[in-house]
Amino acid sequence: MPVCIKFPFEETFIDCAGVARTFTFTQSFSPSFDEGFLVDAEEFPDGKDTGYAFGIWSPSLVDGLGKLRIKIRKALSVKYTVVHPGYGLSFTHDKVAGRITSSGVVVDGSLINWEIFSDKLAGLNGHQFELTFFQPEE
Repeated sequence: MPVCIKFPFEETFIDCAGVARTFTFTQSFSPSFDEGFLVDAEEFPDGKDTGYAFGIWSPSLVDGLGKLRIKIRKALSVKYTVVHPGYGLSFTHDKVAGRITSSGVVVDGSLINWEIFSDKLAGLNGHQFELTFFQPEE
């Protein structure tokens, strides 16, 4: 019996800080990916597109949803930034992951504008870095 999934739909996950994060799931057929499905999940805090965003491609819609849920849970299990009352935004460890937007970067589901982000990077003067870009579906 075929599985019937109605899109779009919402699902809530809890992040590592105990914050409930609600995602809107959408899907589209992808002929450019050898007949499969692109499944996306986006968080719209305060009605804006400045929250988390994830995507995955799969030949099976059900498989794609399962893999996307795993991807979301894994990402929500790590916190890359913290706001210190005296020092402002700080990185929690030597890795930062997020999404690039025209207004800045989205890290931990929050938008960090380019000025603040570049100030934080300038504070790491002399450090080595590795920069990797990839599509949300990867």
